[in-house]
Amino acid sequence: MRRRDCVRTPWDVQAEITKLVAKKKAIDERLAELYKTIAFLEGPPKEKDWKRQFALRLTDACRFALRCSKTPKSPRQIRDDLVAAGFPLERYANALACIHTTLKRLVQNGEAQPVKVVGRSAYLGTDYLRSPGRLDFYW
Repeated sequence: MRRRDCVRTPWDVQAEITKLVAKKKAIDERLAELYKTIAFLEGPPKEKDWKRQFALRLTDACRFALRCSKTPKSPRQIRDDLVAAGFPLERYANALACIHTTLKRLVQNGEAQPVKVVGRSAYLGTDYLRSPGRLDFYW
């Protein structure tokens, strides 16, 4: 710890943390936009690239879907986003159940927040939503 940090109040430190979290969120949103741009410019992946390109796991894909959204998303909307992006959900016997389970785990970890939208459950990413582990998956 630096000497000047010892004379700071907890409120100053909390204010700095809040500013840094806001910057991180803005950077993550910009990264999501750039990955969408790359996906658009490259077009659909070629058959040989599917395995390498879809090395992303379902949890990371759900994180990315929540990070790209500014509004709460229902599990069905997240599934539709993953299908539209070309994520291989066909390898799951019940993809929607897997997405529900993944979202509940993200809530337990504090990465997502459950909200009610027109009486249905939806999820919103929190400031603590981790970046996906592998970003070679183009959204």
